[in-house]
Amino acid sequence: WFTNPTDLWCKGGFLMKSLKSMPLFFSLILPLIIFSGCGNEDLPQVETLQGFRVLAIVADSPEAAEGATVNLSLLLSDVNGGGRTISGTWRACPDPGIALGAEPTCAGVSGATAAQSFSVDFTDSDYGSTYTGLDAGLSFSVSIPSNLLDNATTIQQTNGKGYVAIFRFSVDGKEVRAFKNIFVTNRTTKNSNPGTPTIQLNGGTLSSLPVANDTLTINDLSDEETFQAFFSNGTLATITESYELAWYVTKSKLSAGKVGERDSVKFDEAPTGGPFAAVVVVRDERGGTSFQIARVP
Repeated sequence: WFTNPTDLWCKGGFLMKSLKSMPLFFSLILPLIIFSGCGNEDLPQVETLQGFRVLAIVADSPEAAEGATVNLSLLLSDVNGGGRTISGTWRACPDPGIALGAEPTCAGVSGATAAQSFSVDFTDSDYGSTYTGLDAGLSFSVSIPSNLLDNATTIQQTNGKGYVAIFRFSVDGKEVRAFKNIFVTNRTTKNSNPGTPTIQLNGGTLSSLPVANDTLTINDLSDEETFQAFFSNGTLATITESYELAWYVTKSKLSAGKVGERDSVKFDEAPTGGPFAAVVVVRDERGGTSFQIARVP
């Protein structure tokens, strides 16, 4: 069972539908994005938080150089879990070819690190009463091999090769996996994460429980970066990234979970009492991720 840090982008049809109109260049880099945390998760309403979820894996450097150290943080949720401790393991390795259909695993991959154990304590006050957030005590340091780009083509050196961190959790007798693919390039200017969004309810501060037909949006971040990358025909192009949003709420349902940066989502129904939480995850096309959580009360 795979949980999906890319928020079921590959299953929900949002990004896959968009691929049909993408330039040829994205056939090179989008597979790394789509599969940066993609898998099967049979949830009836993916934007409604219930049970254990990995909502995002945030890298402090979503694009890195050979030999760099990248720190990862997990945005986790366990609404209705009752405040429990969940065990996990993680390891890292060169991307085994996930975009080409390989299983997201480091088993049998040359250069893979040894698995390390950890635990997630949802009784910790870092998570708040809705059990959604970052555990301040959890951080994972990924060391990028200094030779990862050896024998790489010019296109690979610029557009990036993947180095993946894979997380496995034991939850209610099942294994839940999530993973983050880090872009490793020789570009001088590396991609950074989007700015931190502000969650807005009907254009203002989310300070009271929403009702049906209320809308969620974020402020205009206006910090999309411009970068150079190769099309598959060898042409070097200048591209401005765009942002996609993934929304999550507790005790309610939304009209959509995945939208563009300037689009809104609507509450199909009012939350059934507090405490209530809304989460938005912002992603660019190159592994950059940011998020915000708003809670009432």
